[in-house]
Order: sequence, then structure tokens, then C-alpha cells
Amino acid sequence: METTLASFDIKIVFDNTIGDGEFIPGFGFSALIYSHFTGGYVLFDTGGNPDALLHNINEFDVEIEDI
Repeated sequence: METTLASFDIKIVFDNTIGDGEFIPGFGFSALIYSHFTGGYVLFDTGGNPDALLHNINEFDVEIEDI
């Protein structure tokens, strides 16, 4: 059995700064949380621009259907 030190991975999907890659910034906040316990994702908030949100989630190679 593989042991992981982190229980969750948290990725900032949307905020007013640009990170690495081709992320689109904007007003608001959104975080994508992956649980190693359940193997599933939770989206915390959505930020202020739905098109940018979807674009930024795709930058993490996550399918919307998996959230």
C-alpha cells in the first residue's frame, strides 16, 4: 500500500494573480481540492468569471465531470 504524507491537494484555480502556465486571473477566489482518501475532487467557490474558471481548471488537466 502506498503511503502519502498529504491527505489533500489544494490548487488555487482562480484569483487576482497569475501563476505558472496560461491561467486567467480575475476578481474572486476558487480552489480545487483533491482528497486522497476518496479519490475525488471538491470545488470550493467559483470566482467571478465562469469562462476563466473552466479554462483554469483545464490548465490542471482536470475534467469538469470529475468534480
